[in-house]
Amino acid sequence: MAAYNVPLKENIVKNLWLAGLTDEQLAEVIGCQNAHPAQSVADDAVISLDMSMGHAGAAAPWLAIAAATEIARQTQSPQMIICGDTTQNVLWSTLITPIASRQEMDP
Repeated sequence: MAAYNVPLKENIVKNLWLAGLTDEQLAEVIGCQNAHPAQSVADDAVISLDMSMGHAGAAAPWLAIAAATEIARQTQSPQMIICGDTTQNVLWSTLITPIASRQEMDP
C-alpha cells in the first residue's frame, strides 16, 4: 500500500529495510519481494535490522525509520521499510523519499 501513496518510478527504491518480523512474516515478505516497488532492490540491499542488531522489540520500527531516513538523506534515494508486529500477525510498510534542499527548490 505504501507504493500507492507515494508516487515512485519503477526501479527507484534502493534499499529494503526489514525489522521486527517473525520467521513467518519474513518468509511472506521475501515471497513478495519481486512486486512493485521492492522488485528493484538487489539482494545485497535488503537490510535486516533483526539479523544485524538483534530483535529490538517495540523499538524495531523506529530504528528502521531512523536508519532509512539517514541513508535516504545521504544517498538522495528512496528507501522502503517493512516491519512486523510479533504480538499480532500484522505487517506494515512505508516509503521514505528524500526531498530537495531549499536551495534546489528555489528557481
